[in-house]
Amino acid sequence: MSLFQHPGPPPVRRVPALAQRELPQARAIAERVERLRRDTDAAELLALREGEPDLLRRHLERALVEAHAALDDVVDHVDRLRREGRGNALTPRELWDPDSREDAIRTAARALDRTDGARALRAALAGLDPDDDAVENGYDDLRAGLRRLQQALRGIRRHDRPPGAEQLRLLVRGTLRTVGTVALALDTAAGITRWDGASAADAAVAAAAARAGDPEPLVELVRVRVRDRPPAQRLRAAHEDLTLLVGDFAEDCERGRPSPETYAAALLAAQHAARWAQRLAWSAGYDYLRTARQVPEVLGPAMAAARAADRPALADATKHVREIHESLGRYRVPDGLTLARRA
Repeated sequence: MSLFQHPGPPPVRRVPALAQRELPQARAIAERVERLRRDTDAAELLALREGEPDLLRRHLERALVEAHAALDDVVDHVDRLRREGRGNALTPRELWDPDSREDAIRTAARALDRTDGARALRAALAGLDPDDDAVENGYDDLRAGLRRLQQALRGIRRHDRPPGAEQLRLLVRGTLRTVGTVALALDTAAGITRWDGASAADAAVAAAAARAGDPEPLVELVRVRVRDRPPAQRLRAAHEDLTLLVGDFAEDCERGRPSPETYAAALLAAQHAARWAQRLAWSAGYDYLRTARQVPEVLGPAMAAARAADRPALADATKHVREIHESLGRYRVPDGLTLARRA
């Protein structure tokens, strides 16, 4: 046969050895992610109860290293499925048309319907348009996004100014969410390869994972937070984070469902903002420090009332949360602040 003659559609072939190898490894990664999530939740609660923010920071630093290792394993699995399964890597472009893509999406949807906890993947798959190239480029797009996240996390570890506790928390939880979503997708893709033959449907699942586990917000967080910025900008960012979190917590309280995660994040943000104000010896520093340090004292009763299902106490505490949120909103961090010299 001439090298320039189109070989026609490749036969559907089953690759049980690939599936048998990938299925348990993808599930092992998903279990690691779930364990890290549970450990991080427990560490946050312990740090709040004991009043030891440094304890939580050390845990988050370790958790980020473990999440990065799980991400590396996931990227390896994506590469293997992309290379060894038919997926889109060995599919001639001439075979791809809206009908074949639509069939791939239907097959992938049937597989995801049998997968527990795949709601985000199913929603992302339902949003794929057979007329575009998202399915065809499923593995490529997924791999590219994960590689960008890998590079961002490497930048975090190399940087001489590591992010604050709240940024660490966002990075850990965001990385675990991305890795967990992709591990679930790889489990499903390997199952498709095993039971339906190596088909385009596994690339459709990869395309859904690229959207459901999009790491771009994390990459942007690293880009904005890790780069060198003037001290005044760092204080302004810390103050804005604190103000937004307290505002979110106040809205949750008014709905009667204050979030423990927002509560924990606001306490960490208050410590971070107070620390920066002190380092810069801000002229409004004393008043601001007092306001920032009052955040735990004000938010604590609201959280306690919610846990006790005491609606009158929660309504009363919510008023104080609103007051401190308004107080924070009145501060404007000036430009030109520099680090204060130590005596």
